Amino acid sequence: MGCRLSAIATDGDAQVTLTFSTASGARSEVFDYVILALPFSVLRGLDFSQAGFDPLKQQAIQQLGYGTNSKLVLQSTIAIGMVRRVPGLSDGFIQTDLPSRRPGTAVAPNPDPTDC
Repeated sequence: MGCRLSAIATDGDAQVTLTFSTASGARSEVFDYVILALPFSVLRGLDFSQAGFDPLKQQAIQQLGYGTNSKLVLQSTIAIGMVRRVPGLSDGFIQTDLPSRRPGTAVAPNPDPTDC
């Protein structure tokens, strides 16, 4: 699309104006409703001084962080359901293309790896 959201504002008519930075300059669009699905870390880089956010929302946008996290990606030939969960060391989520099993549920291994 070649544009970047730069500001959010509301007016007396309860409409929302979004301002975008483009290669040809700033462009504003007016909407009746806007749903923002932006993390606060992105939102704090925008001009939201005219957005009508209450002081508590503004404080949250400016101060709340996400903390630190890391990702571990691995490949396995066994069903994830066969892996023993260790409390405190196995927090997180699992995404797999293997047949779905509830983590922590023991299952018998499939003797034929070509049978899905």
